[in-house]
Amino acid sequence: MKHAVRAFVREAGGRPRVFGHRGMRGAPENTLPAFERALAAGADGVELDVRLCKSGEVVVMHDVDLQRMAGRPEQIAQLDYPQLARVDLGGGARAPLLREMLQLMAAHSKLLNVEIKKDVPDLLRSVRATAAEILASSPEQQARTLVSSFDAGALVELRKLAPQLAIGFLFATAVEQQEAPQLDHYGAHPRRTLVDAALLTELRARASFVNVWTVNDPDEARRLAALGVDGLISDEPGVVVAALG
Repeated sequence: MKHAVRAFVREAGGRPRVFGHRGMRGAPENTLPAFERALAAGADGVELDVRLCKSGEVVVMHDVDLQRMAGRPEQIAQLDYPQLARVDLGGGARAPLLREMLQLMAAHSKLLNVEIKKDVPDLLRSVRATAAEILASSPEQQARTLVSSFDAGALVELRKLAPQLAIGFLFATAVEQQEAPQLDHYGAHPRRTLVDAALLTELRARASFVNVWTVNDPDEARRLAALGVDGLISDEPGVVVAALG
């Protein structure tokens, strides 16, 4: 199983890998322009969110509905993809498919962190569809793709479906941390405010790598890098890359 996490473990003497959180500020989040901005700024990869639309496609979208992004009340699960693809999320950008993002990352040989949202009508269906899309990509891109979730059960199911993929457990509180999946060779993804030397030591005892979210401050990025984290997820990947030298 160790091969599944190799791309996400910090290299000896190297800096933490930097992921653009939903892409990068300056373009609508979770859209191709935002992801392209992150890569142009020097990010090692990007983080994105996925859920299923009504017609079954795995779409890149954080929210349950379109209210925040487009001022519309429709829920993603109630729209067929052709309907969703016509929605302007800002500047003409639209919600891409996970398939498109896998192709983009493969073209750039970059890392991809796919978060499966748990506030969906059928989480198991979402896990299966996401796994199928990733497994349809090249072996090289599969090795550069990490699937994360706040739901430990989703990760357990994903491990059964695609044991070759790296997985990461997201948590924002100490209580959520205790819900970590009972699996080997997974990543821990704590909220930045939780992370100190003691927590990192605790996580290292059972996790293969540690990625911290959401880190935008240069001083905080340097602090976490000095502690030894493997990755930083940031709204400003260019700022963090520059801070780490």
